[in-house]
Amino acid sequence: MTKRREPKHVKVPPVVFLIILVFGAFGMVQLVRAATGGISGSPGTRYDSTQSTNYVSTESYTYASIPNMSIPFTTSNQAPAIVTVSFSPNAIRNLNCAHIMRATIDGVSMSPEVPVVLADIDSKSFTFVTDSLAPGSHTAIVEWKVAAGFSALGCTEVRSLVVLHQ
Repeated sequence: MTKRREPKHVKVPPVVFLIILVFGAFGMVQLVRAATGGISGSPGTRYDSTQSTNYVSTESYTYASIPNMSIPFTTSNQAPAIVTVSFSPNAIRNLNCAHIMRATIDGVSMSPEVPVVLADIDSKSFTFVTDSLAPGSHTAIVEWKVAAGFSALGCTEVRSLVVLHQ
């Protein structure tokens, strides 16, 4: 009668097993990133932001950049990217004042332009969305002007700008 050989089992210490598992997971993450340009490949995988607390004002009836509300950013996907620009001002106004605000990317207005009538002290938040933005370097800027038919000074202090992009 032939004796059957039992397979030999190699005992791997738990620490070695854990190291192999971690490096394997890390490798899979890198493969997914390389294949998709990011873990999720969805909008908002990267962001850039700025904020300011100094008092600024406008009496302009044509669009002007709001000081310190400009962000350079780079889209890195191979395909056109979706970008969102979110602006949150804490505004102070005089009587008979209304603003129109807009976000631009590389000088092109994002839709929509937003008419803003603010209370004496008021906070608002606006989000603008664009798609089909070519890969490369871009600049997002928030602009404002006094609405036609209004004559008072518009002003803001605390404000923030966030750009989400791929």
